[in-house]
Parts: sequence; structure tokens; C-alpha cells
Amino acid sequence: MHAAQAGHRQLLVRCLLLTMLLGLVFLGIKGYEYWEKYHDSLVPGVRFSYASPQAREAELFLILYFVMTGLHALHMLIGLDLLDARPYQGGEPSIPAVRCQPSGMTSLPESLSWNMRRCTYGRKGAMTYRPRVVIVGGGFGGLYAAKSFRGVPVDVTLIDKENYHLFLPLLYQVAIAGLSPGNIAAPLREVFSRAKNIRTLMGEVTAIDVKNRWVIYGGGKLPYDALIIATGSDYHYFGNDHWRPYAPSMDGLPSALEIRQRLLRAYEQAEQEPDAGRRQALMTFVIVGGGPTGVELAGAIAEMARHTLKDDFRVANPRQSRVMLIELADRVLSSFPPNLSEQARQALTRLGVTVRTGAKVVEITDTEVIVEAQDGSREYIPCSVTMWAAGVKASGLSRVLHECTGVELDRAGRVHVAPDLSIPNYPVLFVVGDMAHLEHEGRPLPGLAPVAMQQGAHAAQQIQRRLLEGQPTQPFHYVDRGTMATIGRAAAVADLRGLHLSGFTAWLMWLFVHLMYLVGFRNRLLVFVQWMWNYFTYRRGVRLIVDHSKQGQPSKAAQATD
Repeated sequence: MHAAQAGHRQLLVRCLLLTMLLGLVFLGIKGYEYWEKYHDSLVPGVRFSYASPQAREAELFLILYFVMTGLHALHMLIGLDLLDARPYQGGEPSIPAVRCQPSGMTSLPESLSWNMRRCTYGRKGAMTYRPRVVIVGGGFGGLYAAKSFRGVPVDVTLIDKENYHLFLPLLYQVAIAGLSPGNIAAPLREVFSRAKNIRTLMGEVTAIDVKNRWVIYGGGKLPYDALIIATGSDYHYFGNDHWRPYAPSMDGLPSALEIRQRLLRAYEQAEQEPDAGRRQALMTFVIVGGGPTGVELAGAIAEMARHTLKDDFRVANPRQSRVMLIELADRVLSSFPPNLSEQARQALTRLGVTVRTGAKVVEITDTEVIVEAQDGSREYIPCSVTMWAAGVKASGLSRVLHECTGVELDRAGRVHVAPDLSIPNYPVLFVVGDMAHLEHEGRPLPGLAPVAMQQGAHAAQQIQRRLLEGQPTQPFHYVDRGTMATIGRAAAVADLRGLHLSGFTAWLMWLFVHLMYLVGFRNRLLVFVQWMWNYFTYRRGVRLIVDHSKQGQPSKAAQATD
């Protein structure tokens, strides 16, 4: 069986390497063509040209595909995870650890079989103790922490309230029917199926006993020798939680699918609405919050209305849809440099998005949004769908940590951690990702995926240093590789450590980075093909309404226009 699997693996690697070789030949040919295009001809009288701009863009997509395939072939050939640059180790090194103290028991219950594997025999026959590490949260921080323990002589339990890892940066594309949920989610058990020292559980942690070192969740409790908390953040409604039913946030697949249902259902109802005023209210969409999520969502909805749906209806005209982006600050993408914020605003305006900056949302109902300008004037916006992307706060587990350890929390509920990401006075309890408050160049680190990835890997390394090597921990240093945001088709902005890019070039970089950080080559390939299809045809194939509970009911937004 193993020989057959190895043979299939070698065949797949050879096919991928052949594809990479063809890709290198293709790149060589195109490089020569570009040289001929922009420099003096090496062959007199010979020039290359493109039949259309789309031909050049198609070649760029093909180059991106070959690069992805080649990287995956190298990944399979040398067993290297290119995202965390850590070689996979099939065996477990024999590192002396704390000796087990036999209790005199002759047998153990079946429920303790996992703990039995923590006691193994060393080189000299002495029984050694394998430390127990519990990771709470399967997001970016928890995922990269668990990856760092592959092949390490510790027993890891990864527990999350869901059974999958969700690639949150692309969640908005599920909401606008661009991608299927399975394209951006990967089952945690599948991710770690070959890492025999990593166990995954589905459950929600409700309490932590730091004195006796227990993690308490719905299905029981887990002992730990080291604990990593990486439960991320939730959207913050700033004391207006009663707005949540009317303005859902994109904090997971259920909410993204709910937004998709509301958007598509609004157009279905508009098609059946004879009154023009009511029809316009049904096709008015408001996004609260001008950060990366709000900008990406507004641009995607505007593109869907003006291109994807333009020929699908006979009474309603999706081109007349009104997409509004409300931001309290004086510019969108306030974390980006001002020139990139302005370019993002201009790109949104070209797509037909109405941008309101310096405006405060004072009320949200099921029929309208009330916005107050800086001069005190108010605007009443009848709308059918409102989406919240205004702010975040740490998950509720940060309050649990505060109560059981006394650790200080900031205004957003994030935990003030030590330089090595541990909680002060609790050296084996680490907090990473959106839950952690750590200063970097005088400012708290942002709640971005790269921050969580690096912190998760760092926390795992410090646990290994402390428990396995007996060495002191090291402080965390964030490597800032820049930030990106996409506005729409062939439009994005990127701040790469002082290098500011926008337009098509920044968009290609955004595509490549997000593809490479997706979990699983299958997801990368499917998303890449779907993006190519969407780019050249403007079509989105996931425009399905599967919840029929409200089908046929008149919209309250339309009723409000009576």
C-alpha cells in the first residue's frame, strides 16, 4: 500500500515538474518577446505585438499558473511548506524530557488512550514525558502554531468551535457569489491528517483553570503543559448590538452566506416590484466601515450589479443599483498612506460607489440607515441590505483570561502580552493574533493575517525552547512585508514598506499573495481558475438562493417607501 502511494506521489511530482519545465520554456519565450517589444530588435525586421490587451493579460495569468504549479512541485519534492519555511519531519527526534512517574496503575480507561501516547521510551529505555500543548482557535495564529509542532516530540490538541480553517481575506467573495465556501475553507483534520502528534477537536472553550492547567470546553476538559490562545476577534458594534440583525458582519461563513442571500433576494424582489421608488430601495446597499473589508465589499457589489447581473433581469435594472460606503474617518483605508487612500476612493467612484467620509451612522433599522454628517445634518437612506465592517474587538475569551489571570486589556479587549507573547506571570500561556496587544514601533500591531501567522509560529518556537530545550524565551519581532487591498477588477492598492503600488500591478500581486496563502493546492487551483473565468467573462456562478423561508415576502425596505 505504501509502495503504491509512493509510486503515485512520484508520478504526480514528475508531472508537476514537467509542467514547471514547460512553464520555464514559456517564460523564456515571453521574455524574448518582451525584449523585442521594448528594445532594439535582435532579428532585423521582426517585431512582436499583441492582438488585444486581453491577450497580454491572459499570458500574465498563465505565467502565474506556471509559477504556482512549480512551487507546488517543489513543495511535494522536498517536503517544504513554502508558507512557513519549515521542513516537514517524518519522524520525531529523541529529545530528553521530564521522566514519567508511574502511578502503579495496571490499566487505563479507553478515554485516556491519547494520554498514554505521551509516555514513550528513550534511547536507554527510560520512560520520557511528552509535553501537552493545547491550541485554542483554528485561524491563522492557531494554524501556524500547530504547523510548527509537526514532527516535534509534543502532543498537540487543536480545538476550535468549527471543524475547518477559514481564509478570512477572501470571505467577502463568498458574500458576493464569487467563490464557494469550500474554496476558502479547509477541514482541520485533513490539514493535519499526516501529523500524528496533532489532534483536532471541535468544541467551544468556555473557561480556563490556570491554577491546575485545564482547558474547559463543551465536551469536557483538556490538561496542558503549554497553552496558546488564538481565537481572533469579533466585529464591534460600539454598544449598538441591536443593529446586528439588520446589519450582519462578515465574521464567518454563515454570515457571509446570509449576506449573499439578502443581496440576491433583493434583486429577485425588485424584479417583481412595479413601483419605481420601492424598486430603487430594494437595490440600495449600504456598507458601514471604510477599511479593507468595506472597500473590497463595496467594489465587488458594484461590479456584480453593473456587469454580472446586467442582462439577467427584465424589469429591474441592476445598473441602477446604489452602493453606499459610510466611513467615520476623513478617508477610506485610513491605515494606508493618504495617496493610496485617495486612489482607492477614485477607483470606487469609477465603479459607481457613493463614498461618504466624515459621516457617522446613528441608527440602523430593517428599512433604512440614518447617517449624520459633521455639520449635524442627517440623511435617511432607504435600503434593503446593510452590511457592517466598521470595527473589531477581541473575542470573548479575552475576558475569561482577564478574570482568571488579572491580565490587563486594552479598549478593544485585547490582552497585553509580554514581549515573548506570553501573559505576564504565566510563562506557558501565550496569546497570539487579534487577541494580543503588543507594541511595534510605538503602535499596537494590527489585526492582520501576517501578524497572526508570525505570532503563532513564534509562540510554538518559544514553547519548544522552554519545555524541550530548557532555554529562555525570545521576544517577538514582527517582519512587516506590507499591506494590500483590492477595490475591484484589475484595481488594488499596495503599501510594500514604502513602495506604493496601485492599479493592475498591485492587483496581480494581491492575486498571487492570496493564492499562495490559501490552505491546500486544490483550493489554490480552483480559486485561480474561478478568478480567470470571472475576469474574462464577468460571470459568477454561485448566485444561488438556498434559503426559501422568505421567498415571495415583500421587503420591509420597499414597504418603508409607501
